[in-house]
Amino acid sequence: MKHLKKFITESNIERIDLEYIEICFVDLIESEHFRLLERFRGDKLIDLSFNIPIPKVKNFANSYFEDITPFTTCGYETQKLYLDIEDCVKKVRIDYPDYKIEYRQFTQLYKANVFLIRFTQI
Repeated sequence: MKHLKKFITESNIERIDLEYIEICFVDLIESEHFRLLERFRGDKLIDLSFNIPIPKVKNFANSYFEDITPFTTCGYETQKLYLDIEDCVKKVRIDYPDYKIEYRQFTQLYKANVFLIRFTQI
């Protein structure tokens, strides 16, 4: 009986609407910046992660450059990625305002590498 009660309780808990999130993020998921979609706790927690653009130059951490274009282009691409993520999250909030949405940025050697969005069913 104890196991049946646990099954009934778990089956009544709503899962995150993964299809809807994928629809809202479709352009970003199909972009070169998309990294990974992970599901946890029986689809009650979903992580979407994206690679943050970095300047396309060799050894950019320890060198001097005569052209600033790779850096300004990278800055624009990074800003556009964050604005696109913001727009997608706004779409998700329209139908699912109760989702807890959190953001995390992973860095390596003082530069941002990965940006993560976490959706949690509360």
